Amino acid sequence: MTWNATWLRLGLLLACMAAALVALVDQRGILWASGGSAQAGVVHGCAGRLAPQTALLGGVGRAQLRDAVLAASPAQAAGPYEQGAVGTPNLWSDNNPRPGAGGGYEARWWALDAEGRLDDVVVDVLRYASASQAQQALLAAADPRCHRRGKAAAAALPAGARLLGWQNPDNAWQQDTLFARAALLYRVSDAPPGVGAAEVVQQAREGERASAVTQALACLLPRADCPQAPLAALEARAGTPAPVVDGASPTWPRTAAQGSAYVQAVSLHAYDVPYMSALRPAIRAPLPEPALLGHCAHVPVTGTAIGARSPLFAAREGLSRWTAQSSATLLASEGAAASYVAAVRRALAGPCAKRFYTEAVARSQRSHPHARLDFALRPLALTAPQSYRRDWPYRPVGERLSLQAILTTRRQRRLRRFYVADLVVFAYRRALVELSVTTSGAPFPEANLRYLESVLVGRAEARWGASSTG
Repeated sequence: MTWNATWLRLGLLLACMAAALVALVDQRGILWASGGSAQAGVVHGCAGRLAPQTALLGGVGRAQLRDAVLAASPAQAAGPYEQGAVGTPNLWSDNNPRPGAGGGYEARWWALDAEGRLDDVVVDVLRYASASQAQQALLAAADPRCHRRGKAAAAALPAGARLLGWQNPDNAWQQDTLFARAALLYRVSDAPPGVGAAEVVQQAREGERASAVTQALACLLPRADCPQAPLAALEARAGTPAPVVDGASPTWPRTAAQGSAYVQAVSLHAYDVPYMSALRPAIRAPLPEPALLGHCAHVPVTGTAIGARSPLFAAREGLSRWTAQSSATLLASEGAAASYVAAVRRALAGPCAKRFYTEAVARSQRSHPHARLDFALRPLALTAPQSYRRDWPYRPVGERLSLQAILTTRRQRRLRRFYVADLVVFAYRRALVELSVTTSGAPFPEANLRYLESVLVGRAEARWGASSTG
């Protein structure tokens, strides 16, 4: 055998071994790719526990699992963004489901939560060869020693269910509710958005809410058999995305207290912008009419308006500075809110707005003769955010005012400074919601602006008619 032939065969052997390893990891996940020491049909667990492989299913069996999973679809969520077959390793690896054969089925949804943000909700049903194997898998899957930063407790519902909080492979905190019935293992998971390490109180609230959400959704699964009274209490604690009764009406809020609680809830909070600090506190008062509207498209506001402004949040890095603030105002009617947004749109689109800002820049120019000021006004290309439920007309107005200042020093050096102000305005029922972001130096990240817009849209929807607002 020649030297070249030897290395060619060795290369082919290594390639085959690599392909086999990839197939093993792809099928079982990295945690389970230990191969030789496992018993036949058993996946290695941890802490002395073993989790068996799921049973082999035909087309009818997989369809039954799929129907069971979709029965627990979160209320007000769109269709699953991902679904397919899974196996026992997915209880740890969080690998994506895939089309094809498998002894389990999983679906994933983006579901609007009570904070107006999107939770990642997952429902799994896995079939095993026997009830004892399903119990064996439950004990391993719910063991906190088998999960990073795992914490376990008994669930209130369904009967015999276990709660497990842990840090999943995507480094997100995840809450699971797991239970077994006969040869089936059920799991409902909720991974809510992060709130920042400093928000200890909000973290605790999110943990309690996610626990209630997963238990309430688990009660929708076959044979969960949850008693109605404790389930109703769980659903009330969970809020969206757990199924709740929508008691909202066109005349809501019916009291000033409900209205005040609503506009305060539909605001930016510190955990929405954990990279910012509050410069000024929140204000419980309607937003005054912008000078631009008073100049270009005055809209009379009749009746009593209830409003609130969020704190003014700010961040600084070197010469760059960003601020963000929101406001929410309840007007007398849906028509009044829609008319206000239409007036903002007309004012910004017409020549009056350009004249208004030209005059404002000219006044600043006279006060700063050594600076040259240029401005541009253009609409923001806004699309419906993920939090938008699509059961109401979302017609936002978005505008960006850009200002460039060129300063000439005494030594004839030129310094350039850039300022940007972004405005987003939309109406939800009687509520008028505004978001303003200002930037000097480095631009405010586009993704952050879109996220804050999505939070306010979702919050306006989720808090309307909610019992916790008053």
